[in-house]
Amino acid sequence: MLKNVKYLIYKDYGFRINYELLYDLYSPIIGSEATNLYINLFHDSQKVAKTNNLTTFLKDFQDFCGLNQNKFDELRAKLEAIGLLATYLQENISNEEMVYHFVIKEPLSFEQFIDNQKVKHLLINSIGQLNYEKLEYMYMPSRIPSDATNVSSTFEMVFNDKEIENVKNYNFDKLYKDIAKNTSTVITLNNRSRQIIENYYENFNLSSSEIEHAIYSCIVESDTGYEADPDLLQNKLHEYVTSAKNVTTITNLKLHRNASMFIKNLSLNDKETIFNEYMNLNAEQYLSAIYKTPLIAEELETINQLRKTYKLPDYLINLLVDFTIFKTNGKLNKTYITKIAKTINGLNLSTLNDVYNYFVYKNESINQILNTTKKEETQLVKINWDEM
Repeated sequence: MLKNVKYLIYKDYGFRINYELLYDLYSPIIGSEATNLYINLFHDSQKVAKTNNLTTFLKDFQDFCGLNQNKFDELRAKLEAIGLLATYLQENISNEEMVYHFVIKEPLSFEQFIDNQKVKHLLINSIGQLNYEKLEYMYMPSRIPSDATNVSSTFEMVFNDKEIENVKNYNFDKLYKDIAKNTSTVITLNNRSRQIIENYYENFNLSSSEIEHAIYSCIVESDTGYEADPDLLQNKLHEYVTSAKNVTTITNLKLHRNASMFIKNLSLNDKETIFNEYMNLNAEQYLSAIYKTPLIAEELETINQLRKTYKLPDYLINLLVDFTIFKTNGKLNKTYITKIAKTINGLNLSTLNDVYNYFVYKNESINQILNTTKKEETQLVKINWDEM
């Protein structure tokens, strides 16, 4: 005997559809019919809520949407595959009845959506590279003027509770559970390894799966069993950050650079955080993370000249880029940055600390000179910076 097929629709509290994301990202891949089915499911969920979750016949909903069974199944599969719908089937109610439970999901943010490289590939294939770059521009974070200082309160400033001082942002409990699912070997992480993981998770947007796989590749035997070697772990995570050599655009990374870093010495923690970013991003990635856009030909040419002509490593190029942009009102001035490159080579400055300290020293010298007359100030500033 044919079963009576009924359905229920669920959505999370506060659920809303971001129609811009739905039509910009999802619709080009799944098509307009699947998009309309998703919207109909959402509106029907409102009716289900009004009727106290009473089940109704699926055939009635299909007729309302103008879909036969095969077409409904085809479009439903697209919604499930793209992550907008999850479907559960309850068959054991009685011999004559079964119920579909549809859970509709909110569209992901632009950053979350393109983080899935396969979905990103499908989107570019559907709309073309030029239209994709337009979307990147539309969804990039708002640009704040380079001379504006971030004065926002941090979490620690507001919630200064001793009980949460040692709580990490990264979910290590989940990490241990995930490791336990994949191996019976007990793997421990010492404090240094945990700090390395926390740093890469916060500053370089590594996924939990990347961190987990990095741990598997650096397990060593210890007196108490097995542990992740912190040096090997740092090298492996560094590889993940820099392995995509052809990736020249990173738009979703929040850098910790700030305009005051060349005026006064940073704290050790702030300096380590910024220097880690210099070390772990190539020059193209770092500059694109600053501007939140793909690099133009002149910017790529400048970076290439600093590498090949002045023989600078990427971490020093990143420091020079920061210094130049802060000194030239947000622009990468090619003439200015190549003069600086020539100067630091002439002074045989080859480490981040040496070059950074030199920049701070030059600024301090200028600030002392500013106590003289206006005329002397103008002349001496010109001598100090333009002749570098």
